[in-house]
Amino acid sequence: MGEKDEFYKELPEAVKQDAGLEPLPVGTTNPQLISSFIHSCVEKKKVDEGVERQLQTQVILLDPPQRPHKEEKKSSLLIPQRCRRLNAKQKRQLKLFEIPKEEQKYSLYLPLHSLWVNYMEDLLQLNVNKPTTNTNNLNQKVLKADFHGCAMTVCRSKCKSYVGLHGIMIQETQNTFRLICKDDKIRTIPKANSLFSFTIKDVLFTLRGSHLKFRPGERSARKFKEKPLTAKDLDYK
Repeated sequence: MGEKDEFYKELPEAVKQDAGLEPLPVGTTNPQLISSFIHSCVEKKKVDEGVERQLQTQVILLDPPQRPHKEEKKSSLLIPQRCRRLNAKQKRQLKLFEIPKEEQKYSLYLPLHSLWVNYMEDLLQLNVNKPTTNTNNLNQKVLKADFHGCAMTVCRSKCKSYVGLHGIMIQETQNTFRLICKDDKIRTIPKANSLFSFTIKDVLFTLRGSHLKFRPGERSARKFKEKPLTAKDLDYK
């Protein structure tokens, strides 16, 4: 009982003065207190309309709703309320896929490459001493794999300046690979008419870019037909 009495103890006079509290008139009942509090909080216009009558049928907001800030209102205009998915123009405006200049360093993506190597070793389950005989199953896994972090080399391309480029793949679109090279520059390589290679556990894999002309999410759920490389594909010159 002692703690409860202490909880309901009257506030000190200094606290009352700082808070601007005034003693209630003698004989004031709870309904009168509530009515006077509402009249002091709501707008005068609402008081004139009969706030007590409105309280019996609806809810009255004592505080006006906050209006959005100018910057928030401007950003909301970029995304229509009815559209749940961002289109390509809105993604460019928001700069979702732009990599800051200070983060365009080859050394920053070496840990990502290490994670990718572990991922591919678990996915392919390669054993150098006992090579797999089911090559079709292996090819399906490679074509459906995620290549973010793959250290790949451009073996063949229509653009001769791309041939021989080596870098870590950091971004993939439907038609391109974006590689960050050892000179800390990002280069966009088209998939069409290009050959790419990478190595896992001393096993060399060669990818035909034309087979990968899908978005990464779509490629993982797609079933590919086996198309062996031709002599024309293996001509890197």
